[in-house]
Amino acid sequence: MGSNLYSALNRLRLGVAMSAAIDRAMGRGVRCYFMHTKTTTTFGQAKSKKKGSDAAAAAALFSRLVSSEEIDDVKSKLDGWVKEQDKEEVSQGELFKSIIQNLCQRGRFARALEVFEWMNEKGIYKFSPQDRALQLKFICRVQGCSAAERYFSSLPEREKNEETCGTLLRCYVQQTQTEKALLHFQHMKELGFASSSLPYNEIMCLYANNGQLEKVPEVLDEMKKSKVLPDNDSYRTCISSFGSRCDLDGVEKMLKEMETQPHTVMDWFTYALAAKFYREAGGLQIRPLMLLGKQRRDYQRMTRPA
Repeated sequence: MGSNLYSALNRLRLGVAMSAAIDRAMGRGVRCYFMHTKTTTTFGQAKSKKKGSDAAAAAALFSRLVSSEEIDDVKSKLDGWVKEQDKEEVSQGELFKSIIQNLCQRGRFARALEVFEWMNEKGIYKFSPQDRALQLKFICRVQGCSAAERYFSSLPEREKNEETCGTLLRCYVQQTQTEKALLHFQHMKELGFASSSLPYNEIMCLYANNGQLEKVPEVLDEMKKSKVLPDNDSYRTCISSFGSRCDLDGVEKMLKEMETQPHTVMDWFTYALAAKFYREAGGLQIRPLMLLGKQRRDYQRMTRPA
């Protein structure tokens, strides 16, 4: 059947990109399609006055940090670096933003967390809600959910906002702590922190990861009743939940609903995901292939020079 699918794709001239998209979709098992927020650093509003010298200083400090093995060694190197720099530059936090970003890009999350902890201890920077959420994310990743809970509990009430609450929910979901995740989600709704699709998508992920696939569409229904707009990831996760149960009518229903939503964007991967489940059901269905062809034509029309 796989060879038939690729032959059909070739006959429809869907191209290499779409064949690759179906390859990726077919390689995935049951999972949620929620794209978590990328690890970024958005420290405050300060702007560096000397970008060239700052970049050089950041590079030098980064070199010191990546060679450190112990937490105390990291902190002593940071202390030594501060003594060498202009205090105004240090208070802006721009260099530390650059350092943490570099560490994250290299997967050195434990080291980035150490820099965060040092900044907290020294009190040299005023953290934004996004900064607190990012630190909470690092704690969950490096030290586990219990440590993340303790950090969250230690925050002032004003900093237990939508961003930090959402990050703690993500931690529960990633650790498959179902009861805590659902209780925390309910608390977020009571506080008015569930006004976007993100926390609902997390709960969809929770059910998908637990194998409770029948509950995923129920979360979508709850979103709509709460007047929260589902996004692409909401629909993809629902498509996956229906397809994994061989419910092709459900897959078709989700596709049609998604196509009618002005705020969603139909893409190759969504159609490839649907094609994957049609194929796994034991038959070559023409509809997803035609949809892939339509998506290709739409893309070509949008990118064609005027």
